[in-house]
Formats: sequence, C-alpha cells, structure tokens
Amino acid sequence: YTLSKRTNTPSPVRIGESISFTIRITNTGQVTLSTVPLRDTYVPEELVFLDATPPPNATTVNQLDWSDLTAGAPNGIGYDLAPGQSFVITATFAGIKDTSANPGGVTVNTAAATGLFFDVDGPGGTPPQPVSDKPPVTATVAIVAPTAVSLANASVSYANGDSLLNWRTLNESDVIGFHIYRSMGDGNPVRLTEGMILAQKPGQSEGATYAYTDAGLEQGNLYTYTVEFIGVDGPLGQQAIGELFTGARLFLPTVGR
Repeated sequence: YTLSKRTNTPSPVRIGESISFTIRITNTGQVTLSTVPLRDTYVPEELVFLDATPPPNATTVNQLDWSDLTAGAPNGIGYDLAPGQSFVITATFAGIKDTSANPGGVTVNTAAATGLFFDVDGPGGTPPQPVSDKPPVTATVAIVAPTAVSLANASVSYANGDSLLNWRTLNESDVIGFHIYRSMGDGNPVRLTEGMILAQKPGQSEGATYAYTDAGLEQGNLYTYTVEFIGVDGPLGQQAIGELFTGARLFLPTVGR
C-alpha cells in the first residue's frame, strides 16, 4: 500500500483561518486489505481540530485515530480496501499560532497507517495476516499573525562577506520597531538584533525604508532572513526578507617547497 498526505489550503494562512489536509491510502498489492487503521498527529499549540470526513473514532490533545477505516459509518468507509482502490480522508483544522519562528516557518501535520491486515480468502478461512508498516508522511502549512504592516521591495544582497538587508514598509500604524532573525540551512531562527530597530513612522499609515548589515558570514551556507514587527503590546508577526547563498567553500592545496 501507499500512504500520502497533502495540504489543500494555500499557504500561508492567517490565525483563525481553516486549513484542510487530504490523506490517501491506496492498496497497491494483490490482496484485499481487511483492517486499515490511521492516526493523524498535529501540534496542538499551533492547530485546533475542527472536523474530518469520516470522523475519527477518538481524538486526544494532539492526534486523531481511526481504528479501522474498513468499518461502517460514521467512522469508516464501509468496505474492505481492494487492490487498486483508495481510501481518502479529509481533516480540517484552524491555525491558532504564528509559525514564522519555526524551522521553515511552518507547522507539520503527520499521518501514519500502521497495523494493517490483509485477508486472502475472506471470512472463515485463513486468519488475516499483518502488512508491513510504511513510514509516516507529513504535510505542512505556514500560519501568520494578521498585522497592519506590509513590506515592499525587501531584498538580501552579498558584498565583501556581509549580508545587506533592505526593506520598505507600507504602513506603520501598529508598529513601533523591528527585530531581525536569521536561520542557517534547516536550523532554528536566531535573533540578530540586540536592541529593537525603531520604526521611523510609528502610529502612522505611512512607510519608511530600512537597512541592516549581517557581517562576517561563512562561505557555502544558505541564510534565511525574516523581520519581526513589534507593537506596543509585543510581537505582531513576521515576514520573510529573503534568502542568501554565500557560495561554495574554496579549499586550496598546501604546496611544499
């Protein structure tokens, strides 16, 4: 069998908006699958479960469980999974936390189908046999906090070993300043600014132009930059500035004389 999962909702979504995922289990073998459990796992600090079709048999703080999708309604499809057929499950959540600071800026949703059985000769014959488990699959979505701040002409450039960041805001009615974050490869974002970069037009529906230099970068790395907007009551959210690849490392041979 194969197991796949995809995000139906375009990313990013705003906090409070719904997010739909589709899980598909396809019988790619030669025998009928008579027991098909499914588990869907999510991050409860970032997503809240709304509904699913078919609905799960059980829900806990961070997972949904279907004990056997071959069972009848309401929690199953109602028939065994024959060769070539698929079970399709949709699950809907709402985003409840900004994921901009996560690796990749996303929340990860995981599906696992383990403990499947096949039946070679139907009821009353040979007992159902277990199927080898397949690895879990994931789908992701970015969740962002609504903010009145919008960026224009954000860019990242490279010169003399330094990263030069430039961005322009369109509206600073809710913002009093900014922080800059950098991640390297798939690593977690690290804040570069010790003190807040003060907004030039705080409380105004106008924008301004900003620049920041990240000095002394290493060769051969991918750097990703985001700007965090700070309001009177704290962080308002983040937006990407851009990525920078500093090129391959150059190793020169040692030549003896």
